[in-house]
Amino acid sequence: LCEPNLVNLMQEDKYELARPCIGCNQCVNEQLQFRHSISCAGCAVLGSGENDYKIEKAKNIKNIVVIGGGPAGCEAARIAAMRGHKVTLIEQADRIGGQIALAIIPPNKQNVEPLIGYYEKQLAFHGVEVILNERATKESIAKMNPDTVIFATGTKSAKLRIQGIDSPIVADYKDVLRGKKTGKKVTVIGGGTIGCELAELLAKKRKKVTVVEMTDTLAAKMPKTAQATAIGHLQHLKVMTMMNAAVTAITDKGVDVLSGGKSRFVPSDTVILCVGDKPADDLYKASEHSFKELYNIGDSDTIGDIKTAVAAGYNLGLKV
Repeated sequence: LCEPNLVNLMQEDKYELARPCIGCNQCVNEQLQFRHSISCAGCAVLGSGENDYKIEKAKNIKNIVVIGGGPAGCEAARIAAMRGHKVTLIEQADRIGGQIALAIIPPNKQNVEPLIGYYEKQLAFHGVEVILNERATKESIAKMNPDTVIFATGTKSAKLRIQGIDSPIVADYKDVLRGKKTGKKVTVIGGGTIGCELAELLAKKRKKVTVVEMTDTLAAKMPKTAQATAIGHLQHLKVMTMMNAAVTAITDKGVDVLSGGKSRFVPSDTVILCVGDKPADDLYKASEHSFKELYNIGDSDTIGDIKTAVAAGYNLGLKV
């Protein structure tokens, strides 16, 4: 399902360019949970109503610069290069992948990593120049004389406005996933998908973990099949969950939690903020009047998932 061109690639001895299935259950979930037609997180055309998978060559060749190597930026660069454009992709990390590079760290998520390898091979095959370890600026982009600039700069973590948010025991979830050490007693603020996966990761490292969630549902945006498994893992690992609860203050010793009209103090060595993300669109906004043609796609435009990011990149790649 994820690679409509699989037979042709095998006949041409190019199997390494085939799009991998990442086992995300997007195809299954669309039918079981929503009764929609089958779609695929990594393949924008599956289920989109498109019957022609051919990529038409562009009439006017452009110098295109893509800022950000997440799935949206990589897919836009891939499609634009397939259409004949000269494409350069700039990524501030030492490898492309964006949020995928973080997504593969929690338990049972390593099946997503082949998507990064897929884009590395695709971009190289189609002649995209990939520049790593470089933070783009409006000035550095201008020096490249682009006809078109595509911003796909991902997300930045949202912050809570509560007393003690600047306490030294507070950490961002991205930093913890990247290896920042935590104490023995950990409170995770936010029981969404990432919060639950992070709680499982830490519990498996023998941390005493508490998850504080404002609603009555953990991992609400997970596919139902995966959600039940994730909650089961937390229960097995004896992760404490506090539902319909809110952290009202943070001290150097822990957090005050309000639940059911009652306040409770939860001792914590580390408090991890996992309350969602917002678009990292600062560079795009600063560049709006500096280039002839520019676009903002993926999470830096609207927070989504791999599917929405890939679709945004694919559709823009066909347009530019």
